[in-house]
Amino acid sequence: MRASSGAPTKRRFAIVAIIFAAAFGTLALTFWPYMIPFSFTIEDAAAPHSSLAFMFWGAGLFVFPLMLLYTATNYSVFRGRIRPDADHYH
Repeated sequence: MRASSGAPTKRRFAIVAIIFAAAFGTLALTFWPYMIPFSFTIEDAAAPHSSLAFMFWGAGLFVFPLMLLYTATNYSVFRGRIRPDADHYH
């Protein structure tokens, strides 16, 4: 079965993404406040403040923007070079 192109495909993807997010959110809310059901709470499972601060400053403010820059560079380099046609994967 071949997927149609354009707006219907984007609409279907958006609907599936919303359904997935709703299902995952519902699952997360059923376990609240436990990370492992009836065993560890979120506070028990959290890392020390110094580790969380290191991850925020190191990964959040340094590595993540570099990843975004790398991805944007790749999109600009390969833009227009790959075109779907009849011989392309479906």
